[in-house]
Amino acid sequence: MLRRVLAPAADWIARRSGVTARDERRLVRAAYAAVLNRDATDDEVAHWAGRLAEGMPWSRFLTLLRNSPEAADAGASALARLDGTVEISLLADDPLPGAPLRFSASAADSVLLPSLLDTGGVWEPHMTRAVRALCGPGDRAVDAGANSGYFTVLMGAQVGAAGRVVALEPADEPRRWCERNALLNGHAGTTVMPLALWSEPTTLQVRAVPWATTAAHVVTDPTIPLGEGEVATDVPCTSLDALQADGAFDGGRLSLVKLVVQGSEPQALRGMREVAARHRPAIICHVNAVCLDALGQGPADISRELHAMEYRVLMLPKDHQRDWAATLPPAPDHPGLGLREVPDLAALIAAAPAADDPVELVALPR
Repeated sequence: MLRRVLAPAADWIARRSGVTARDERRLVRAAYAAVLNRDATDDEVAHWAGRLAEGMPWSRFLTLLRNSPEAADAGASALARLDGTVEISLLADDPLPGAPLRFSASAADSVLLPSLLDTGGVWEPHMTRAVRALCGPGDRAVDAGANSGYFTVLMGAQVGAAGRVVALEPADEPRRWCERNALLNGHAGTTVMPLALWSEPTTLQVRAVPWATTAAHVVTDPTIPLGEGEVATDVPCTSLDALQADGAFDGGRLSLVKLVVQGSEPQALRGMREVAARHRPAIICHVNAVCLDALGQGPADISRELHAMEYRVLMLPKDHQRDWAATLPPAPDHPGLGLREVPDLAALIAAAPAADDPVELVALPR
């Protein structure tokens, strides 16, 4: 059964990771808009997509575009090349605290970079809006499954100099970028930890596909064969309750916990019951049915943990999910987020239009 679950998960990762000709064409169009402030012609798209498909590094393509005579006359750009990395100013509908914020990534990144170029520097707009609404100056915030640190940077700006951010990322490569991005924005109150989040301190195997920086996940049975391109590493795990006991959230209120831990969300919730009782933070929780199934659990396990902590379960719709979410009762909380009451999470996920389209929740104390 697990073998059948892992196969569609690998397909989903591949689709999200820029390995198709269609995505190469999308990158070309997004880069032209960001660097040259114009649309690429069909001939330009075909030319550069062909070069990329033949093996030209993305960094080389972006360097040629950025150093072209046209780029020098194009005016302000969202992108600047710095020593083999791409640095993007993070934008929003209204001013960000501490703006301009900056996010750096490898020019060869095939997940975050195309999306950030395509949107002018906004990753997952629904989550960006939620993070901005749910934490503020002087707060403590947790970014579990921090990846390269987009939301870590955003949290650091929201909580300011008096606040603190704890970012947890077990995979080495994205964690290095997360650390770099915190420093790039001068967020001295941010701590990036090489840990996975679990129900208790332990050591577990984490698997990741090096070219897909969003794919790291915990496995409890290391005898399961590796998926295509995966590497396995034993990684120390912790719980939020253990971090609280170590003083990670002292001196202020923990206002927000973001959990995007690829199927380990029930365990992470179980390991924060004391934190929830003390701080009553808002919780952003990722629900990916495929990843949950790979660990022998499902959406009902997330509901059970949230209800045990006396939290309400609300759907945070992505922009393309708003029609589907409209079948749920609207929630009065944070009206700008479009939250919807979720009476039965398992039924909601079972009715999802696409099985590989994850859902985000915002859980709030009752």
